[in-house]
Amino acid sequence: MKKTTRNILFLLAICPFLVQCASQDEVNRLNYQLRVVNKKLNDMKNETVDDMQKRQAASSDQMDQLQNEIMTLRGQLEETARLNKELTEQNRQLETSFKSFSSKSEDERQTILKQNQEQEKIKEARLAELSAKLSALQTYKLKEADRKAHEASLHAEEAKAKASEANKNLSKTTTTQIAADKKKPIKDQAALSEAAEKNPSPTPSPQSKPAVKNTEAPAPGPSAGPDVYGQAMAEYNKGNFGGAFKHFEGFIGKNETGEKSIEARYMMGECLFKQKEYDQSILQYQKIVSNYPQHPKAAAALLRQGMAFESLSDKETAKIIYKKIISAYGSSPEAATAKQRSGSL
Repeated sequence: MKKTTRNILFLLAICPFLVQCASQDEVNRLNYQLRVVNKKLNDMKNETVDDMQKRQAASSDQMDQLQNEIMTLRGQLEETARLNKELTEQNRQLETSFKSFSSKSEDERQTILKQNQEQEKIKEARLAELSAKLSALQTYKLKEADRKAHEASLHAEEAKAKASEANKNLSKTTTTQIAADKKKPIKDQAALSEAAEKNPSPTPSPQSKPAVKNTEAPAPGPSAGPDVYGQAMAEYNKGNFGGAFKHFEGFIGKNETGEKSIEARYMMGECLFKQKEYDQSILQYQKIVSNYPQHPKAAAALLRQGMAFESLSDKETAKIIYKKIISAYGSSPEAATAKQRSGSL
């Protein structure tokens, strides 16, 4: 296009010179060509301008559309940025709250744990104190029982000696009277016979004397034969807990070791428990707990100790014993019972 315009301008510049040289026809032809060229130039100019205007208009529309889209995207980005900022702030607040809550919860948990540990130590010390008291009381009771048994043995020996002495005196008196009767004349004997026939009511003979009753001799204790345990259980089942206790005690006296002796010791505690002698029953159960901690009856004995302390209104000690059962005999039926009773206190 620039080249064509340059050619036209060149032709216009040399046109005066050509007019002088060329003929009229040539001039006309040149004018015609110039008009054609001008028309093409105008047409090209118009078409180019129209195309450029159309393209500019289209470009302007696209620019406007792009600007609108850019504005929309910018608005969305700003909204997203605002939301992100709000979410970041909320996350920061939540994190701060969570840290504060976690710290507070941890402090509370540590405080509760320390309190539980302190209570555990207090309870353990209480249990140790009670165990020491039980051992001391048990030792005292055993010594007291030995002392009473020794005194009873001495009384029995004295009563036996007195009875023997009385029997000797009675024998001497009877021998003397018999000798005196032998010396009497036969007439007196006949008279006595006639008097006896006339008066049939019995009269005390001079030889007979009232029997001496020994009130100091102790009652015979329970036998210690092979069926003593069965007799003791029979008395227990009848509800004669005092008699059953004596039979069990006699059985242990002859059978200090063995499975049956542990069962008998436990039943002695049961007899005392049934008679509401809870402090004494605790001592009997303690002998099993101390001497046979791995025996199945140890858990049962501990449970009955807790129930005995509960009956004595010492609920704190009962709780300590129940807790000991749960920790030491967790899989036993007694542990389940202890857990239930501890929860109800």
